[in-house]
Amino acid sequence: MKAVLVGSTGLVGQEILKVLIQNNQVDEVKSFSRNTTPLQSPKLSQRIIDFDQMKQWDHELEADIAFSALGTTRSRAGSYQDQYKVDFTYQAQFAEACRKHHVTHFILISSIGADAKSKIPYLKMKGELENFVISLNFPFLKILRPGPLVGARSHRRYAEEMMLPFNRWLSKIPGLSDLQPVSADQVAKVAVKFAFDESDQIIVSATQIRQIK
Repeated sequence: MKAVLVGSTGLVGQEILKVLIQNNQVDEVKSFSRNTTPLQSPKLSQRIIDFDQMKQWDHELEADIAFSALGTTRSRAGSYQDQYKVDFTYQAQFAEACRKHHVTHFILISSIGADAKSKIPYLKMKGELENFVISLNFPFLKILRPGPLVGARSHRRYAEEMMLPFNRWLSKIPGLSDLQPVSADQVAKVAVKFAFDESDQIIVSATQIRQIK
């Protein structure tokens, strides 16, 4: 099987790449990003691309499985508009191109609380992206909504790190278990596991992500 991935230099994306390389069911992996990762494998191809010029490389998206794990923060992007471009526009265009090139299994890394009707801009944006990807009618679609992520980022997010102990405490309250932090490698393992799942389930909750072996 052939897999394609965007977001391979991010916290979850780089872990997905590792799991794909180790998976014997996957014969070829193509990563599309603005920078390469230090990972090397005979079955890995890393493409340096411009997301604003997707039509120049979207013909390379013919695959069986696609993973979308792009994401940034408003502070790093510089503005909400630039963050929206990364977190919504690029991923929506990627999903649309994958559908055009007959990708059958699409896995989107979203976020706990994603809701197009949310008054919180980040969660609203994530919800809008989920709705758009669902509208594309992939034969098999999985949307993972992990809670706060734990792992070694290339760019530290100090505010998020400071919130982790508080989230662990909140997650003990009945009904708030999804707030329990989860490791990026666990999210990656679940993402690849669900890439081969052909059930009708679309949304994979934070609690499910933590519990799946």
